[in-house]
Amino acid sequence: MKSDSARVEIFLPESQRYLLPNIDFRGSNMLHLRRALSRSDVSLRLPSSFIEEVLEYFEIVGELGGFPSVAALFSQYDLNESPTSNFINVAPVYLKADPSRLLMFDPAMIELTEEDSLELFNEVSEFFIGEGMRFTYGSPERWYLQYDDMTPFYNADPFELRGKPLEPSVTDRRTLGVLGKVMTEAQMILHESSVNQRRLSIGKMPVNSLWFWGGGSIPVRNATTEHVFFGKDDFSASCAAFFGCDYSQNLLEVPERLEAGKGVTTIILPPQKADSFIVALLDDIFPQILLALKKKKISSAIISFNNQKHSITSRTQCRFWRATKTLESLVGKTSSEF
Repeated sequence: MKSDSARVEIFLPESQRYLLPNIDFRGSNMLHLRRALSRSDVSLRLPSSFIEEVLEYFEIVGELGGFPSVAALFSQYDLNESPTSNFINVAPVYLKADPSRLLMFDPAMIELTEEDSLELFNEVSEFFIGEGMRFTYGSPERWYLQYDDMTPFYNADPFELRGKPLEPSVTDRRTLGVLGKVMTEAQMILHESSVNQRRLSIGKMPVNSLWFWGGGSIPVRNATTEHVFFGKDDFSASCAAFFGCDYSQNLLEVPERLEAGKGVTTIILPPQKADSFIVALLDDIFPQILLALKKKKISSAIISFNNQKHSITSRTQCRFWRATKTLESLVGKTSSEF
């Protein structure tokens, strides 16, 4: 976000997770992308999780160089709260134990509704009234806990851990400190909840635990050039709001932005299924980006995914040679697996 030249930046963090199930890689809508990638300049980069990618892009760091509080960013977006370091995200989850491992299922996977989440939230938050802990409801998948003696720690987004075996250390109540006690007491409340009994009766997974994550130090932002950001997920929207740049979920606004020929236009694909957003990018927007390059409205289009960064310019598009297997690199598959 430091250069003043007009350009487009497209980020596809964790591309294997959401592109492959949603896209026909042999379809006509992939032709422009395939050709552009095959002629681009390629450099290596360090891959990161979705949240780390977004934080790095916006250059949001923690106070005194620590890891920034993701909970503080979310809470400012959800609740209009001033960022503080004693906020932590609370996700209502289902933990499934078998003899050798513990698996996590996040709110989206267990199809947690607004009604069920809010009712469970009320039961849990009422129990802890008077203990100096303030629970706040943000959304079905995102509650908050504010506690003055909170020791900042990050822990991973439950979306990143969905269906994966958990390391024993992340659920060890001794290492969680006071949050270990909160987890134990909340599990007892959830076990007896009529909400879970109702969910089980209709074949849905219950909420049997809370997952604490996203703590850290107070986030700090740096100055930037004129910038417009397009995305379709709450965390990107949270960072854009914190950063003070324009944000939109409507990709059809991109061509007008390209025609203006100034500043940075960023598109970041969400880490969850969002067919219409992905299709709009491939079918409608990417051809417009290539046209803007040809008309010299923008100097470059940068596409970052996995461990590669592709730089596309009007010069690279004139190359007669083409690299192979660029889309295979994009999703981590061989051509025979498409």
